[in-house]
Order: sequence, then structure tokens, then C-alpha cells
Amino acid sequence: MDDYKILFHQTTENEYQTDFSFLTEKLYKESPVYCEHKLDFEKVIEYGGYEDFRFDMDFNGKRYYDYQEKLTDEQKTDMDYILDGIGHKIGGYAYFTQSDPRDYNDNQKDEILLLQIDTDEEIMFGDSGVGNLFINPNSLKEKDFSQVWFNWDCC
Repeated sequence: MDDYKILFHQTTENEYQTDFSFLTEKLYKESPVYCEHKLDFEKVIEYGGYEDFRFDMDFNGKRYYDYQEKLTDEQKTDMDYILDGIGHKIGGYAYFTQSDPRDYNDNQKDEILLLQIDTDEEIMFGDSGVGNLFINPNSLKEKDFSQVWFNWDCC
């Protein structure tokens, strides 16, 4: 965590910061975030993301990609609407443009998605990528964000 830090505030008594003049144009050139803005979230039900290494749904005895090959474009769009994990979110199933790094590291198998920041009009990770922050569930319960780790990938 040399390049970033997660700050947790149990309560906030100060007004939200609105002056971001300290963020210079040079900082934005080196950042996937093009300007200051806030992200709004709403509570929704998520059924799983097929890019998440925990995704293990069976489709008539076939894996997701094998099953999807036989669908019409409309059916593929409908399945993606339900099963892809795109978008900004807190918690839930992570989305990746490449592959889930937790699948290759036994020490990270229990880590869960803390925050996902996806590409949009004001954010671009590489070539339409996604950034994810992961945390151990016990650390989250203890409000210990010192070992959160960041991953981003792109097309």
C-alpha cells in the first residue's frame, strides 16, 4: 500500500470537502480519474459475476462461456445483464476484463470486494478497464483497512 491508503471514519462531523483546487492538471494526467466527482450507490441484489473466481454456476452441464456460445445475441445480452459484475459498487461480485487475481493466489482466496470503480465518462483504467479494492472479511469486521489491496486490469 505504498501508493494509496484507505481511510475509515466512524463518524464525520465536518462538512464535505468541496474545494479541490489542490488537484492539479498534472495529477489528472497521471490518474485514471479525470476530474473530481462523487459516486452514488444504491442497494441492489446481485446474482453473481461470471468473471469472479467464485462463480460456479452450471448451465445444463456446461460452463458459462460454452453455454453462451449457443445463445442468440438477445439472449446473451439478457444473461450479461443478470450475470456480469460491471459498474461502480461497494461489495458484491467483482468484474475483471482479464481474470480474477484471487484465483491464482491461495492467500487471497478469502478476500472479498470492498470497492469497484469501473470505467465511465470520467474514469478510464487503461483501455476501458476496472479497478478493484479487496479486503479480508475479518479485517472488514474489525474496520482494519491496513491490508486492503488494489488490482486493476484492462482490455
